[in-house]
Amino acid sequence: MPSRWTLRFGIHPQYVALHHLHAVVCRLLDTDQTHRESQKEFSISPPELIGEGDTQVEIRLLADDRALVDRFVTRVERLGRDHADFGGRPAELIRASTGGPLGLREAVSWAELAERAEPRAEHTVHVLSPAYSRSGNTPMPFPMPGSMLRSLSERWGTHAPELKPTLRFDDAGVVIAGFRGETVEVQLGPKLHVGFVGSVTYRIENRSPSVQRAVHQLVLAAPFTGIGSSTTYGFGTVDLE
Repeated sequence: MPSRWTLRFGIHPQYVALHHLHAVVCRLLDTDQTHRESQKEFSISPPELIGEGDTQVEIRLLADDRALVDRFVTRVERLGRDHADFGGRPAELIRASTGGPLGLREAVSWAELAERAEPRAEHTVHVLSPAYSRSGNTPMPFPMPGSMLRSLSERWGTHAPELKPTLRFDDAGVVIAGFRGETVEVQLGPKLHVGFVGSVTYRIENRSPSVQRAVHQLVLAAPFTGIGSSTTYGFGTVDLE
């Protein structure tokens, strides 16, 4: 089932490049780094400073697959006896004051996410790490309604196709009612990416309860999947109001 985990490393975030973090998580999950992003079973948050110089990362597992969770926990335990490699910089796992280096924040099945949804006319999404998408080869540094809904729908289709909300994006009438934030530049390997950080309120102008409920189903998945492009590198991390 989709789950959110925190993992702590004994290294300062300034030394944790996003492409190295992506590689560490791929090794923990035994995931091929060359697979398309939408096929991967995880998304992550960017490295966060905790304590006086350590790093915390949120790793979000997306598959309704107990074997994936067991493999992840087992490999974290093995890593606890070794080191993670961040581009030649080794980092040990560190324990939290309340337990080990790995902590479970939340777990819920795709079916439960679908059942939680209700008809709602507005949703406010807090974008915690830069969110961007692409139109062809052109990067779009703002979470427009269509790109947000398509990215969420694509991930539902990958991990729970039988529960994927039925929604015609053009008929939903999702518009931006307001936003507050800024665009931020982030280096990912040799490339510079620009994305939006802040809050966006989306309004569903279609008053059909089934349409509004389908949009809510997609939005409820966003804290697990992230939104937009490169969510397996830490982009598009969100929370909901």
